[in-house]
Amino acid sequence: MEASGHAPEQLRLRPASLADAPAVARLCELVQGLHFEAMPEEFTGPDPVALLAFFQARLPERAVVVLLAELAGHAVGYLYAEEVHRPPTELTQELDILYVHHMAVAPEARRTGIGTALMAEAEQYATRHQLTDLRLDVWAFNEQAERFYSRLGFAPAFTRMKR
Repeated sequence: MEASGHAPEQLRLRPASLADAPAVARLCELVQGLHFEAMPEEFTGPDPVALLAFFQARLPERAVVVLLAELAGHAVGYLYAEEVHRPPTELTQELDILYVHHMAVAPEARRTGIGTALMAEAEQYATRHQLTDLRLDVWAFNEQAERFYSRLGFAPAFTRMKR
């Protein structure tokens, strides 16, 4: 794999279908394991059966966006996002965004531009669907993700604190 940050030429990005739920669930184990290792009081350990059921339930939902990255027909990354629409209130403006819940790239495919390509595809989706913003959360322990998203132009918007 190349380490230049440019996605491999043979990379294929596409919307995930219900048939892709097992592959997405396997990739999600990477994210879930990272979060569980850092914060077991907050997250459950990666449970393949539960993750499969989760994506089988979520993939058909209209507002859910799951992008799959494939190399040579093998799933090597995914991005799970959701359209969020909030009507205006007396205190807040109307909100129409694409919220990225999480993303993962298989270890053997990292640092090849796949994560950047997935985020670019999510941004294009948001533009096509007239969503005004792309948002995500990064846990304080995940410095690698924070650096990655910062390189893509994301900046902190608020700080959530706990005691």
